[in-house]
Amino acid sequence: MTNQEIHKDEMRNITLMEYERKDKSGQTRGWWVRVKRGNQKLSHLFSYNKYGGKENALIEAKRFRDKLEEEYGEVKDLGFQVSKTRRNKSGMIGVHRTPKTTRRPSGRVYIYENWVATWIDPSTGKRMYRSFAIPKFGEAGAMMLAIKAREEAIAQISGIKQTSTLSLEEIPLPQLVEIVETAETAYEKGRALESLASRLFMAIPGFIINDRNTPTETEEIDIVILNSSNDPRFVKESAFLLVECKNWTGRCGKDELVLFMQKIENRKGRCNLGFLISWNGFAETIPKEILRGSRELPLVVLLDGKDIKQAVKNDNFFKVLTTTYDKAITT
Repeated sequence: MTNQEIHKDEMRNITLMEYERKDKSGQTRGWWVRVKRGNQKLSHLFSYNKYGGKENALIEAKRFRDKLEEEYGEVKDLGFQVSKTRRNKSGMIGVHRTPKTTRRPSGRVYIYENWVATWIDPSTGKRMYRSFAIPKFGEAGAMMLAIKAREEAIAQISGIKQTSTLSLEEIPLPQLVEIVETAETAYEKGRALESLASRLFMAIPGFIINDRNTPTETEEIDIVILNSSNDPRFVKESAFLLVECKNWTGRCGKDELVLFMQKIENRKGRCNLGFLISWNGFAETIPKEILRGSRELPLVVLLDGKDIKQAVKNDNFFKVLTTTYDKAITT
């Protein structure tokens, strides 16, 4: 057992609590033991002040936990998680999508969808909520704000910063499409599209994501795919395939196509097929450039945002991919 595993076992069912109370009345500082036996929840906060400091409080917290285990047998570590419910669509515990009803002074009733973050306040035992309206923030924006709100709440309670609780690799694809379209910075836009493309390609039988964001001395490659497909289209293609993602406000032009073709050619003959994804489409000069080099390798398959959104909506990326591939070789 590694030192990390030993530490994790020693601290099972115990969480550090250091945060300012919302009413500004002081701090909560201590070790929180919280377990579950069947349907019964058992918890106790061992504060530094009451038990003579941080170390003594931890000793008492472990003693209390061990006593529970001895008395009740194996108990479940609750941590800060709340079980997923059927309404959970985010993939993250404690964040769900739900309708909210409001009544205006005029008597009219409005119903609109929200993304909601929930957590337990250990000082009161009450369930806390923060909601974000989809009409105001957008689908992806409201969901990401709810995720951030829960992470911040748990960080304040536990004293431990929450990082990447829900990665782009875990977000449902329809919501990830929303993020691709609404991300604010160029970095966020590119990262979201690369994650979306990676997840779509890895779902193709025989396609294995070999690497992402691979830097070399002269270039960077977004996605490298190891091709072991048995599909008649891809079985005779090269061992490695490249994917380039462009989530720009404008359309992708011929210069980007030429640079991408050079990346393919620089793979020492191990690659002859690439997929160029431009979320906002391609300039009119792109097809002409491809036609000009159509008798030679490499082959570049073009996909735009409409193709990707259709694939996610209908859950048929393989069909979309083969259709665009066929179009590329028959153009």
